[in-house]
Amino acid sequence: MKRHAAIFIDEENIYNWVYQHRCPELESLPKSKRPGLEFHKYFDINKLWEYLSERGLKISKAVCFIAQSGLNPYVVRRLYEWGVIVIPAIRYEYKYGENTELKSLLDAMMIVEILTTAYENKHIETFVIISGDKDFYPVAMKLRELGKEVIIIGPDEDTADILKTNFEFIDVAMFVNLTE
Repeated sequence: MKRHAAIFIDEENIYNWVYQHRCPELESLPKSKRPGLEFHKYFDINKLWEYLSERGLKISKAVCFIAQSGLNPYVVRRLYEWGVIVIPAIRYEYKYGENTELKSLLDAMMIVEILTTAYENKHIETFVIISGDKDFYPVAMKLRELGKEVIIIGPDEDTADILKTNFEFIDVAMFVNLTE
């Protein structure tokens, strides 16, 4: 019998890793000046679904939190075709002294959605978090406390050690096409 799973994708985290490895010459450009990478072209959702299915997981919910730069109608449509809910990340200006920086609320939004899912969908036993960001450690610990299985999928060299050592870890490279 398959176990129900929910997947939460931090598109910005994976996007930044892909840029570092696929487009190192563009890494120094500000994000607003980089040419776009379409998520569905570098991340193989079909391969992820097959992998999780082979492990006995049934995808009950999938959510992709996506940076504004990744939002184009074609990308959104492709994700919807796979049953993935797309949530654009809210951005705001953060001022400190003379400087202003554009910040994202993606991680906070994703954490709220993960916890909401855990409390409202008791049948979901496994939570797959696709990100290497250490900010997801507290929510992953809470999920474990609630008796949920947690799988972290992130870039091997860029995922926080605290996530890799405390939870099942899978290198995201197996789902990423860096040759196109």
